[in-house]
Amino acid sequence: MTMELMHKVMDDMELDAVVGGAGYAYIRKRADGKYDILSSSIKLKKEQAMGLLEGKNPASLGITKSFKFHPHVGLQADKLPAVKKALNKLYKGCTFTNI
Repeated sequence: MTMELMHKVMDDMELDAVVGGAGYAYIRKRADGKYDILSSSIKLKKEQAMGLLEGKNPASLGITKSFKFHPHVGLQADKLPAVKKALNKLYKGCTFTNI
């Protein structure tokens, strides 16, 4: 592929923005039975997701690119299915990972 064509190729984030892409959600069950969920527009490592749930700065976790994330903290177990449904709709598909 020529360099001219390489500059026109979209990266994963640009492609996701155009076609809707998929999101990622990281679910942590707390000792009190409630759940914390971090939804993100990029795939994260377990340590990064946990750090963001704890309020750490993305740069301090080695995340250098721009992305959107939303913490949902202290959810009751009975609310989990509704949140998953909403995230699937928001991201047009969402990958859920237990952390």
